[in-house]
Amino acid sequence: MARTQGASSTKTNIEEQLEMARKKLLDLTLRNRLINYRPAKARAIRIIDEVCAEVYNILVLKERVMEFHANQREVKQDQDEEDQMSLLDEVDKSLTEEESSLLWKMPSSDMQVETRHTDRYLQTTLDSASLYKRLFYLNQQSRSVFEEQGYTVMYLALGFLGWTESADSDQVRRAPLILVPVELDRQHVGKTFKLSWTSEDIFTNVSLQAKLKEQGIELPEFEMPEDKSDIDAYFHSVSKAIKKMKKWHVTTDIYLDFFSFTKFVMYKDLDPDAWPKGMSPADHQLIKDILDPCEVEVDGGEFSEDEVDLKLQAKETYHIMDADPSQIAVIEDVKRGRNLVAEGPPGTGKSQTITNAIAELLAAGKSVLFVSEKMAALEVVKRRLDEAGIGNFCLELHSRKSNKKEVLKELEKTLRRTAPRMTPLSSKFSQLETLKTELNDYAKALRMPIGEIGYSPFDLYCMKETANRHFEDINRTMAKVKIENSKSHSQKDLDNVISVLSDLAELLPLVHPITSNPWTGCKPGTILPSDEDEIESLISGCKDALNNLEAKISALVDASAIKRPSKIEDISVAIGAAKVIAASKPVDKDVLLNSEWNKPSKGAEELIGKVEDLQARLSDAHVKFKEKTLEKDIASIVEEYKVLSAKLFRFFNGRYRYLKREIHSYYTGQAAKDNHSIITDLEELAECQKLRGDIAGTDNAGKALFGSFWNGEKSDCSMLKAFSSWVVSFRQELLSKALTDRAIEVVSAGASQEFVENACNELDTAKSRFIEARNRLSGRIGIDYEEVFGVSEDKVDFEAFKAKLLLWSNELPKLQRWSQYVYLRDECLKSSAAPMIELIESDKIESGDVVPCFKGNFADSLIGVAFSERPVLLKFVGTVHEGKIKNFAELDRDLILENRKRLAYKLYENQPRIVGGVSPGSEAGILVGEFSRKRGHMPIRKLMSLAGSFIQKIKPCFMMSPLSIAQFLDPKTARFDVIVFDEASQVKPEDALGALLRGNQAVVMGDTRQLPPTSFFDYIGAEEENLEEISASVTDVESLHQCKRSFPTKMLRWHYRSRHESLIAVSNREFYDNDLLIYPSAIDRDDDLGLHLVHIPDSVYDRGKVR
Repeated sequence: MARTQGASSTKTNIEEQLEMARKKLLDLTLRNRLINYRPAKARAIRIIDEVCAEVYNILVLKERVMEFHANQREVKQDQDEEDQMSLLDEVDKSLTEEESSLLWKMPSSDMQVETRHTDRYLQTTLDSASLYKRLFYLNQQSRSVFEEQGYTVMYLALGFLGWTESADSDQVRRAPLILVPVELDRQHVGKTFKLSWTSEDIFTNVSLQAKLKEQGIELPEFEMPEDKSDIDAYFHSVSKAIKKMKKWHVTTDIYLDFFSFTKFVMYKDLDPDAWPKGMSPADHQLIKDILDPCEVEVDGGEFSEDEVDLKLQAKETYHIMDADPSQIAVIEDVKRGRNLVAEGPPGTGKSQTITNAIAELLAAGKSVLFVSEKMAALEVVKRRLDEAGIGNFCLELHSRKSNKKEVLKELEKTLRRTAPRMTPLSSKFSQLETLKTELNDYAKALRMPIGEIGYSPFDLYCMKETANRHFEDINRTMAKVKIENSKSHSQKDLDNVISVLSDLAELLPLVHPITSNPWTGCKPGTILPSDEDEIESLISGCKDALNNLEAKISALVDASAIKRPSKIEDISVAIGAAKVIAASKPVDKDVLLNSEWNKPSKGAEELIGKVEDLQARLSDAHVKFKEKTLEKDIASIVEEYKVLSAKLFRFFNGRYRYLKREIHSYYTGQAAKDNHSIITDLEELAECQKLRGDIAGTDNAGKALFGSFWNGEKSDCSMLKAFSSWVVSFRQELLSKALTDRAIEVVSAGASQEFVENACNELDTAKSRFIEARNRLSGRIGIDYEEVFGVSEDKVDFEAFKAKLLLWSNELPKLQRWSQYVYLRDECLKSSAAPMIELIESDKIESGDVVPCFKGNFADSLIGVAFSERPVLLKFVGTVHEGKIKNFAELDRDLILENRKRLAYKLYENQPRIVGGVSPGSEAGILVGEFSRKRGHMPIRKLMSLAGSFIQKIKPCFMMSPLSIAQFLDPKTARFDVIVFDEASQVKPEDALGALLRGNQAVVMGDTRQLPPTSFFDYIGAEEENLEEISASVTDVESLHQCKRSFPTKMLRWHYRSRHESLIAVSNREFYDNDLLIYPSAIDRDDDLGLHLVHIPDSVYDRGKVR
């Protein structure tokens, strides 16, 4: 329950942070028409002489369409709505507070509504021509926006709030209260436009809500009402909320217009309802990792820079540009599916790394979404991919690159391009690997110290010789053991191991021989002399519990004839068998011995079924017929009656009339009227007589199976079924030897259910007490049952356990020394001295030989490493080595160029082909249809929604900005394997969420040391008023960045850009902790090169000024 609540709380926290991020996409300035509304002269349509509640009722509650009614009266065209609104402001200024309150008083919701307010026509201020033009414009523009960007911009605003920015302000601004998303439609040209609700959720003005909070006003939340009267109730609730604000009022004006947030498409994109079922943003793994990071065990699979030449082969990589070890380490982690933050200080090749990473991901068949807020970063990477011949497989959808025709042209061109040429490279790959191996082997051999300890081979030989001399002096042979990981030992590690082995050697005579020590197999921890009384008490308690357990076992054996259990695991079986005896009833021995009951008996089931059938038939027969009717020969009567009743002149036949009277006398009431029913009744009665005879003939079989429980047709079927189930259990327990043969006697004589069940309960209680006592003792002295008894704890024989308890009680004084030995042994097992323990515990080594034996074997192990690594030193020739370096560099450059062709060919092969005709409704068909169009192409968002999967196969890499992602990629269809962010510090946190939600893996490239401060790495979702309520608040992380907390971080460490190292030296020291590797300048000291400190003694820092 606690875990469920914790998971729920975590999800709620994430949802809160996502919602706060969404709010940052709202524009709360007065430029926002949702806050400061002024009708657009050429677009807005003011609805007059209508009631908000009635309009809501027709459009939403009844889900009907409405039409517009032009104003037939002459209206001055220059008196537009803006002039009217200004006039209202002036009127409001001239009124007293009381007059203003009366003027803007809301009508009562129960007032009678005139008929014109309940029809389907909306009255407007416009003449017919003006109205038609505006509707046409609204329809065209709203549809275009929806198809291009995927969200509704046309709303019917119901009710407005007049508000001021401050108590002293005279300017009353207006903001819509209820926004009903609507759409216009007409059957064809010349028909009237009809307005309908889009069925989207109806919400109040969220921008206004946020804005009013600045003045302490809580605008009531609008929840879609089920009754039209609730609309007026909502307006009243708003009026109540603003009651204390002077000059504020609510009006029931209605306008049809466009309303949109700045970046509202991104705000909508983060709406949980916009995402497919089961894929809520709060449930997305990347979002959870970022907003609610938790500690995870490091799996050790991180790729290290030092492993580049060890783990990678040229033929397995698709680098299309040069890459240094830090870049390769990033690329390899990305290839392995890791979420990663790559810190890229200036000049370390971020774009170069991204280019190579995209190439590797595409080669692996993955789809990539490359995201950058800066168009320049997108263009740099695209240019590099183009230069490498891979740009054809990338689709740019940002700024000028999102032109529909250009996108289609690019897709068509990619589909129709010819296959690139491919040349065999296996020979070059082989040459490169051979040269790399030879050069690396020589480089390793030059590192004279062996392993982390830094000993030379000479030092190791001295150590080994000292150990050999020790064993020669005592005329013994040094045992051979394998020391693991000797190469990774430091001097401190070796000193610690020798120290522990020395202590162990001194203690060894006190516990020797190990194999026969009474406490072998126990790990008691720290034991003091004062602890012996406690352990003695535990041993005694365990003895008593075991004796009590055996007594309860004996009692149950006597009562139920079970096989005597000899260990804990047998007790459950014994109790189960005893409960079978407890459930028994006295029955003949022959029945209990009947092998038919070794498994469920089909014969018994058939007998019970016949009896149940007969009893049911008899019950029905007694309702229709008299009791004595069953004594008649019904079968003969019904056959004769069937023949006679079929004759034409049967009524003149005396025998027929006699039989009919006879049959009528059988019925308890009135007989059936027609012959067919009479014959059916008689046939059922005859069948009942036949079944009764069959059951009577199986009497012997019934007694053999059920004994005294069998009573023919009068048997108790429920009793027979219960007995059948029980006796099978009994036979199975008997056959499995869980019951002894005496159980037959016990059951036939009648077992006492109460007595047996009490004995079972007492045994179970005794078992629990013994286990508790045993576990207390085991927990205190650390018994390893496999080592002490050779079996698990529940399989230990009671007699063996009793003998061991006696031994431990007698040898208790030896336990303290044993505990000291165990501690030192465990310390050895944690170290490289672990192989020595096997020698010690098998009594194959003397105490004085322990340390010399380890030193000798350690030296042997490290010398073996040196020999295996350094034979290349014997073959070194300087001129040959220089030639290998030159050949390797040339071959590496050639293979980068060949990799570009190899990758282009592979991606071409993976592309879909359109050969022949395609189904018009398929993704390929939709795309081909768009290719053939000259104009009227569908919007990119719609195209991506309908054919996105096919397009991703053509262009597996998309290059987009955060805004274009929300514009063109439908949350329900667009998915990518990897999301790559470049210049992440330039991406606002709320802008990045949409991209992350569309991917399975995130790679974040950037530099936390660069401006602006609102970087991608900053904590997402913090607000000043509730920082302390969020589990991972900004206060908690301070200067740490959320992505770096959530994902592993790697740094691009090689700086290439600066021609002189002094240009980056200051930044490297002050910002990057000197982690950057800088190539030395050819000219180190020169007055004309590099960065120099020039001290100006009279200078001042004039902060914030222009000087």
